[in-house]
Amino acid sequence: MEPNTREVLYRDFLLTMLSPYIQQAISEHYGEYRSFALYQAQFRDIKRLCDKG
Repeated sequence: MEPNTREVLYRDFLLTMLSPYIQQAISEHYGEYRSFALYQAQFRDIKRLCDKG
């Protein structure tokens, strides 16, 4: 991916906003704090929970 495409910027934004929730899910899964590399994270699926309209 090109470094400043809209797709990359959206991905970086989402990962930054979701980072605390990702960390919480990892800690709950392993039962302890584990570090993770945010830049290596990948989305498997994104779904809209509610549709306005």
